[in-house]
Amino acid sequence: RARQARKELEKRKEAMAEPGMLDETFAAPNNVETVSRGSVGSPETYFGYFRNKNLGVAVSQTDDVVTFEEPTTVKANQLYLVGTWKITGEYAEAVSDDATIIYRYSADKVFLVMDADEKKILRVFQDDTILPQSIAGEHVQNGKAEIENEQLYRLIDNETAGAHTMKLEVEAGIRAYAFTFG
Repeated sequence: RARQARKELEKRKEAMAEPGMLDETFAAPNNVETVSRGSVGSPETYFGYFRNKNLGVAVSQTDDVVTFEEPTTVKANQLYLVGTWKITGEYAEAVSDDATIIYRYSADKVFLVMDADEKKILRVFQDDTILPQSIAGEHVQNGKAEIENEQLYRLIDNETAGAHTMKLEVEAGIRAYAFTFG
């Protein structure tokens, strides 16, 4: 695709008689995440009620503060919240310090867009075990991630894709926006 785009831009330059060479670096981004197509079995999942299609618990669409119980069964690709959360159109914000996110996913990499007004801690578990450093994403150290700035946090980086149950213990004040998988 990049080669095709480069050819089309060169043709455009020639047709418009624009001077200069085309910058070859425009199609070579840094820090690119590779994804094995076909290995990701979990969809992008939103926490806010505007776009959430995979919430495993029912909420109204009025920015309610709701306390959720831990599910007895965790279905694949369903988002479960435990503890007290404020659910808005764009995000879910942990209100209690016992807030937890549970998600059964199929992929090798897990990312989550989050933020907080001040530095907060998120504890990461996979299959009922604190996440070992060998499969921790770049933002996780010793099973914990420090959350503050709004960004995409890289949480889990398994060697191969597979089905796993992730549990995130969330401090009050953390806002979760969307999961993506790779």
